[in-house]
Amino acid sequence: MSHLLLFQNQTMQQLVQEAESIAASNVALFIHGETGTGKNVMAEHVHRRSGRNGVFFPLDCAAMSRGLLESELFGHEKGAFTGAIEQKNGYLDLACGGTLFLDEIENLDEELQIKLLNVLETKQFRRVGGRELVTTEFRLISATNVDIQQHIQSGKFRSDFYYRIKGYTLTIPPLRERREDIEVFVEFFLREFGQRYKRKLSISQEARSCLMNYDWPGNICELKMIMESIVVTTAGQRIEIEHLPLEVQQGALLTTAENRQWTAEMLLNAYVQRVLAFTSNNKTRAAKMLGWSPNKLKRHLQRMNQ
Repeated sequence: MSHLLLFQNQTMQQLVQEAESIAASNVALFIHGETGTGKNVMAEHVHRRSGRNGVFFPLDCAAMSRGLLESELFGHEKGAFTGAIEQKNGYLDLACGGTLFLDEIENLDEELQIKLLNVLETKQFRRVGGRELVTTEFRLISATNVDIQQHIQSGKFRSDFYYRIKGYTLTIPPLRERREDIEVFVEFFLREFGQRYKRKLSISQEARSCLMNYDWPGNICELKMIMESIVVTTAGQRIEIEHLPLEVQQGALLTTAENRQWTAEMLLNAYVQRVLAFTSNNKTRAAKMLGWSPNKLKRHLQRMNQ
C-alpha cells in the first residue's frame, strides 16, 4: 500500500475521494503541492483507479535540457540530430492508452507548451525530424510546486496551455498542516526500513514528539529519508531524541516555542540541553556545536543552575 493512503487527516481523505471520483474519466488533472508532498504518488493512484489498459509514464520536466525533453516527449527519427542512430518513440507515443504524468511542468518552455497544446487538441504529433503524423490518446496529469498564476502573469507560462491542462485541480497540503499524519508515516517507515535492514526498533515518546513538532520543509520525502538514516545508524534497539538529526531537534524546538510562546531564554536553554544530550554531555563537543567557547558554555550552565 502506498504511504499516501496512510493518513488520518480529513483534508487528505477528501482529496483522495475527489481523485478517485474523476479517475475513470478522461479529464486532465492538475496537482499542486510543495516538493515531497506526494504528487507523483497521487498521480499514479489516479492511474491505477482509471481502468486504463496503458502504462503510467512519469516525466520530470526539470530533470533534462530543453532539447532532450522534446526528444523524450515526441520521440525522434533516425538522423534527426547527431547521435540519433535509430528511430525512437517518445512518451506521447508510449503513453497511448495510458497516463502521461508531467511533473514540474512549469519548466516547459513556450515552444514546447505550444506543441503540447496542439497535441492535446488534435491528438496528433510529429517526431523530431519527422514528417509523418502520429496519432495518440492518453490521460494527462500535470503537477507543480510553484504558484503557476505568477508564472502566467510574468509571461513564463502560457494561459491557454494552463487552461487546457488544469482540468480538475487538487492541492495537496504540506505535512506541517496535517501533523496527525506524521506519526502514521513514522510508524510506516519504521516498519518498512526495519524489514529492509533487518532491524527491530522502538521509538521513545520524546523522539516521537520531536518528529511530530518538526515542520518538515521537505515533507514526506524528507521524513522518509531521515527515518531510513535513523534505522540504519541507531546502535541500540530504541530510537532516542539524540539519534535524530540536529536540525530536526532544533526545528522542533522552534515550533514548540512558537506554539507555547516560550521566551528566547527558555528556547536557548532547551536547545543547550538538547545539544548536551546529543553529545552525551560532552561539554567540549557541545560548545563546538553551539559555536561557543568552553568558558561561555560553562558560564551559561552556571546561569541555568547546572
